[in-house]
Formats: sequence, C-alpha cells, structure tokens
Amino acid sequence: MTELQKAFLTVYEPVMLGKGFMKKRMTFHKLVNNQIIQMLSYTKISFSFSIQFDISALCSGMEQNILFDAERLCDHIDHDAEWDCDGSDYIRQMRESLAICETKLFPLFEKIKDYQSYYKYEIEQHGIRLNRMTDLYRKINADILEVPNSISFFTLSLLTGDYQSALKSREAVIKQNESAIKENYKYAQRLGIKYETPPKKLINLDNRRNDYLRIKEAIDNNDREYIEAYVKEKERYSLESYIQNFYGKKAFQTYQQTGQWPL
Repeated sequence: MTELQKAFLTVYEPVMLGKGFMKKRMTFHKLVNNQIIQMLSYTKISFSFSIQFDISALCSGMEQNILFDAERLCDHIDHDAEWDCDGSDYIRQMRESLAICETKLFPLFEKIKDYQSYYKYEIEQHGIRLNRMTDLYRKINADILEVPNSISFFTLSLLTGDYQSALKSREAVIKQNESAIKENYKYAQRLGIKYETPPKKLINLDNRRNDYLRIKEAIDNNDREYIEAYVKEKERYSLESYIQNFYGKKAFQTYQQTGQWPL
C-alpha cells in the first residue's frame, strides 16, 4: 500500500464508515433506499491527486464497478481541490480534501437519496450547463439541448411518467452519435485517409435506435406494463453488477438463490 493510499484510508475511513458507507479496496460505496448508489475514492492526475465521486440511479442500467466513471472534486465541486503528489504531507492534504467534502460534497450525498431527487438534480445540472454555453451554440444545437441526454435521465423520465422528455433525451443521444460518426468520416476525407466506424460503435447505435423505437411504441400504445418491465430490468442489471463487483461472487450467488441482500 502506498503512502497516499494509507493517508486516504486513515483520514476517510472513519468518516465514511460512520456515514454508512462500505469499503471495497480504495472505494467507499453505499446503496441508498435501493435506488441511488453513491461512491467515493481518490484519483491521481499526473503528479497530483483529487477526490473522485459518483452518484448514480440504479434504474440507469449501468454496470456498477470499482473502476467507476467518476466526477473529480477539482472539476465539479472546487477547482482548488487538487494536491501535489510530492509526499510532503499526505495526511494534511487528505484532511484538506475532507474539509471540502464536508462542506460541498457530503451535502450533495444527503440531497440525492432517491429517484425523485436525482431527477431534479439532473434538471438542475442541465440548466447550469446551458448557462455556460454561448447563445450561438445553444441556438445551433437546440434540438439536442432541450432536455438532459444522460442514460439516467431517460429511465428516470419513464419512471416519473414524463414520456416526452424521455423520448427527446434518447433522440438527442442518437443524433449526437450519428453526427459524431459523420464528422469522423468527413475528417478522414480531408486527410485523404480511409476510415471505418468501429463495429462496436455501430452496434451500440443500432441498440439505442431499437431501444428508442420499442419504448416509443409502448408509449404510443400506452403500454405501461412494458415500460415498467423495461425499467425493472435496468434496475436488476445495475443491482446485480453492484452486488457481484462490491460484495463478491459468493454474495451474488446467495442473492440469486434467495433474493436476500448480502449484508
């Protein structure tokens, strides 16, 4: 274990365990109200480090992993929340990072505890991002900026019955994917080189299109049973990946056999 890792655990472990988090290696994690997964760890950035965190809705259908796709404290919460990895005083640096978490990050953990609060948070963050864009950019991209286009917002909109926002969100993602593929081809042409879209990208795009068409058909037919089953399947996948990756294969097998949570 490195000195940085030791300092991280020394400072954060008592606090995070006291807040009901569990520890898996260098990641603290917690499932809140069977709806929201919260995680916290640290990340090295070249010759510096920052705290990284994630808040995700179980209904997103995303795989939950120790190597989570995280926000960095220095990017999302406080631009000064980045420290040199010079080994001079990691304990002091970690305590400084914890002080920032106590005032700016942990209140966010307390705020987002269920699907409804996460849904509101997504809308708030979308408004903040729009305000940072130029008027020209918003005008040019109006068709893909009307609503958040995250995976979570899509399923959360289905849950709340805001079906039109769900469709607009997925339409925006599909348009962005299609546009990116076209731009890659144009760029390759300008360079005079041959370009082929990676098969995985095309498969993912086809899956999103088919997903969208099935959901749209269900909405048009007022097929709530299909929509509910769709969201339940997303929840099942995220929950099972969370149990398997954070509690181990034995706990996962027990959950599959008994339906009992492995705590």
